[in-house]
Amino acid sequence: MKSYVNPLVREKLKGLYPGKEEKRLVEEYYKRKIKLSLLTAGAGLLLGTVSFIGGRGNKIFSEHGEILREAYDGNKLEIPAVAHSKQFGDVDIDIVVDQRTYNGEEREEAFDKTQKWLKQVMPGTNESLSCVREDLVLPDYYEECGIDICYGSSHYDLINENGRVRNENLKEETIVIIKAELIYGDYSRSCTFEAKVYPPILTEEEKFQRDLTQVLSDENQRQRQEETFRLPDRIGNEKVSFSEKGDKTFLYIVFMGFLAAALLYRGMDSDLDKLWAKRKKELLFSYPEFIGKLALLTGAGMNATGAIKRIYHNGKNGKMNPLYQELGYEKAGGGGGNKAAAAHDINAGGGFGNHYGSRVFYISDFLRKEAAVMKGLQRFIRDERGIGTVEMILILVVLIALVLIFKDQMTNLVNSIFEKITKQSGKV
Repeated sequence: MKSYVNPLVREKLKGLYPGKEEKRLVEEYYKRKIKLSLLTAGAGLLLGTVSFIGGRGNKIFSEHGEILREAYDGNKLEIPAVAHSKQFGDVDIDIVVDQRTYNGEEREEAFDKTQKWLKQVMPGTNESLSCVREDLVLPDYYEECGIDICYGSSHYDLINENGRVRNENLKEETIVIIKAELIYGDYSRSCTFEAKVYPPILTEEEKFQRDLTQVLSDENQRQRQEETFRLPDRIGNEKVSFSEKGDKTFLYIVFMGFLAAALLYRGMDSDLDKLWAKRKKELLFSYPEFIGKLALLTGAGMNATGAIKRIYHNGKNGKMNPLYQELGYEKAGGGGGNKAAAAHDINAGGGFGNHYGSRVFYISDFLRKEAAVMKGLQRFIRDERGIGTVEMILILVVLIALVLIFKDQMTNLVNSIFEKITKQSGKV
């Protein structure tokens, strides 16, 4: 076993399974490795044999050198083959076999079958083509026979080539002739279908709205030469009056204000959490520097109290980092005093050694237990904190309010810009 054992494998196994017998670990590893390799090779051999036997039983070439074509709606065949010749030997070639096409009689039967199928599927959700109120179904291909279909209509405003029915303004039934062109290769057949389109079945409210729209349009055209437009006071037998629809923009703005207040209430907590997390990162960043200075000063002969005093006083002269602030505030009574009081107590040195000695040991123990300190520092350096939640909410509220207030002016401005673009493009 030792003759073919990779030394790196031996070292890795010893590291993964400490305390276990090395020889046994290596033997079990290589036995499992060889076993899995043999099983994989055997599975490949078995599958290859099955594929070979299946291929021999599914021959495309017949004994007489014939290839069965695909059906009319089938696909083109591309068969990799080998041509054998006494003079040139074996030559690789791809044989292409198109699908079968109809003869004359079969083609007419396919057209008849397609036409019969169209008559069944065209009504869609309508009862029949004799009573059309909803969209028709006009398929462009009959897969069973391989026939392509295209359409035409005698009234495109009522039924278009896609079967869309537009009968909203229809007053009475109208006959529409739909022409279907059945196409197979270079051959085609035209057939027609008669569809009787009826007005849609409307509720009383929908009928009133339709009549109201029509009367307003008619009155507008009739009074175009007058300075004012007199609204009608009656629609059929129904007496009507009109009032201007109020602008509800102010309601949206009030709602946005209350929504922003709720989001700000929650967002302040989120910003506080971010500030607290940032403070913890800054403290974490300060610990190595503090411990290094403390170790250097105590190694030079100073006691813990004097070393901490020196570190604090040196830090006061420059920019006070969070850890030095913590030292000052805790000596002043946990933040209950002020910076002057904190500095005075530190200078006095009363009780300093006991209190800060325990804090130094706490910091040292923290650094010793935290194996991921450097990862935390790297995350802090990569952190690119943007604007807070509160600022983002305020910006969004202002933008939405501006859009709601000036929506009409903005719409007119955009429309005028597009009109100018259209006119200028027409001149090119």
